Amino acid sequence: MAYIEKIPQRPGFSWRYRRIDESTKQSDLHFHDDVYELVIHRHFDGVLNVGHCEMDIEHNQMLLIAPGVPHSFCSTSSKDNCETHVVWFKREWISNLMFYCTELRKLDPLLKAANKGVVFSKGTAQQVVDLMHELMKVPAMEQLARF
Repeated sequence: MAYIEKIPQRPGFSWRYRRIDESTKQSDLHFHDDVYELVIHRHFDGVLNVGHCEMDIEHNQMLLIAPGVPHSFCSTSSKDNCETHVVWFKREWISNLMFYCTELRKLDPLLKAANKGVVFSKGTAQQVVDLMHELMKVPAMEQLARF
């Protein structure tokens, strides 16, 4: 049975980023009621469950998961520590951005596809990890613009 995982918001921010380093990766089946999750798994292999789909996790695996979609991750082997980068953002926030910023409406098919989970290329995942390292070094307004 999946449980609701609540994501605390960062005061003064519309989205949240977290890097998690752990010796093994194990998350119980959970979902987020109003939050999208963009997650990148690095330096480990494992198994991913998203909705009714099960697939293998490899290094630099990036997924976008929609609100309400149950998911879990489990490492089966790691090269070092399991490294996970996660960005959470609220459905209402991205919907409002797309409503007011016509340029962002091109994201709509991607967000709809996230109801089944969207897997990105390893190259895209690496670009996002590099961006996140730089993003955390700049002021909040610039973080939003880059995000």
